[in-house]
Amino acid sequence: MISKINTAAIRGIEGVSVSIEVDIANGIPNFLIVGMVDTTVREARDRVKAAIGNSQCKYPNSRVVVSLMPANLKKKGAHFDLPIAMGILAASKQVLTSQLDESGFIGQLSLDGEIGKVNGVLSMAIEMKKSGIRRIFLPKENAYEAALVDNLDVIAVSHINEVIDYLNLKAKILPTTRSIRGESKYKRYPKDFSDVKGQDYVKRAVVIAIGGGHGMLLRGSPSSGKTMISERIPSILPSMSNEEILESTIIHSVAGNLSNEMEIINERPFRQPHSSITKAGLLGGGIVPMPGEITLAHNGVLFLDELGEYEKQILDSLRIPIESKSITLTRNGEIYKFPASFTFVAATNPCKCGYYGDSRIPCRCSAAELESYRNKLSGPIMDRIDMHVDVTPVNYKEITQGSGKSSMEMAKEVEKIRIISADRLKHEGISLNGQMEPCHIDKYCKIDGEGEKLVKAAYDRHMLNPRTYYRIIKVARTIADLNNSKDIKSSHIGEALQFRGDINDRNN
Repeated sequence: MISKINTAAIRGIEGVSVSIEVDIANGIPNFLIVGMVDTTVREARDRVKAAIGNSQCKYPNSRVVVSLMPANLKKKGAHFDLPIAMGILAASKQVLTSQLDESGFIGQLSLDGEIGKVNGVLSMAIEMKKSGIRRIFLPKENAYEAALVDNLDVIAVSHINEVIDYLNLKAKILPTTRSIRGESKYKRYPKDFSDVKGQDYVKRAVVIAIGGGHGMLLRGSPSSGKTMISERIPSILPSMSNEEILESTIIHSVAGNLSNEMEIINERPFRQPHSSITKAGLLGGGIVPMPGEITLAHNGVLFLDELGEYEKQILDSLRIPIESKSITLTRNGEIYKFPASFTFVAATNPCKCGYYGDSRIPCRCSAAELESYRNKLSGPIMDRIDMHVDVTPVNYKEITQGSGKSSMEMAKEVEKIRIISADRLKHEGISLNGQMEPCHIDKYCKIDGEGEKLVKAAYDRHMLNPRTYYRIIKVARTIADLNNSKDIKSSHIGEALQFRGDINDRNN
């Protein structure tokens, strides 16, 4: 007899429907699995045999052939254990088949029949729901994650016997329910901007960068406060929309980052990889590609501290993702596309010793060392960072004064900017000023006469290129929103130019 079981696989971060067919026939006892499977799936033979043997059912002493369709899709992971086991039990007539057509199965099996947690459940649940599946059996540890999918009965189980009893109508299990609505809310972050004394100029730059989704580079001597400021950015990130929560949870589910303490991603990611990270770790990679840091930072912030310590090829590899908001990887002729819409924040010293331009401590770098350090931060990657902010050390008076602007106050300013820009761009499929293309800039970024003169003078004097010009205008649009101005004025252009501290150092 042949049985058919519904499940899914992961390709990139998306779920793909998989049908498992099991044929049990007379012959020398054997267990064969076909369908372009990896070692983990082939090893399911022993796990499934032991799990069925230790359940209330019996493993058939016959020839068993298991086929995973479509045959040309690579399949990996232990989550195929449960559907394979249920296919064998259905084909051997040990479970009723009346509910199988509208049911899906996900879960790895231990030798005693326990059903263990797996990665990527949310993507697979979404795909199975699209395929017409009404209920899905999966590990209890994954239940709340899958319950984010509307109109799908999530049956949480911890042992194969529970699935058998449910299908044989001997037991009922109530579906797990959970709504994504209300999951995102402002949470007080332990590090607050009120701890940062002085630096009002830099704090304003941070509000503009996060409010508009603009990339930002903080440049200054050691102990000027670059890292301290950057590490407090999570405290002003706005709450996530339901769609963003779902997107980020899918990514982190596939990456295996969810846990009992963090069942869904309802706070914007803040990723801070070390300078020793590899290109695959940053962009994503592997024989079957997995999300890298730029994808894990989707809908949040990617922070690179000590930017000059990263390998040049690592930094240059960010050029395309920063522009396209995605990364495309090719493995064995197959194309995998991962989202990477993040706000890029970086901090760096101005030179190798860290004191170039410091009024207190002289720079010890030779001309050659200074040139080498600067060359690592190539023109193209610097062009793609909207704001270059110089951070100067605070003086005694500033460090002994009272607390400055708090994270709560800055978060309100960020939210204000985002509400204004989202309303303006609601028909364009984007919501942040930093996401605007030239066509949007022509439509929504009207500059007054004095502002036009100022930006033209800067363009000619500093020999700017079109990319830098558009980025200056986008930052000026955000500044105007912060100041409740419908049009972009010369003061907004002037401030945006100040936030391009690199234009005096480069010849574009």
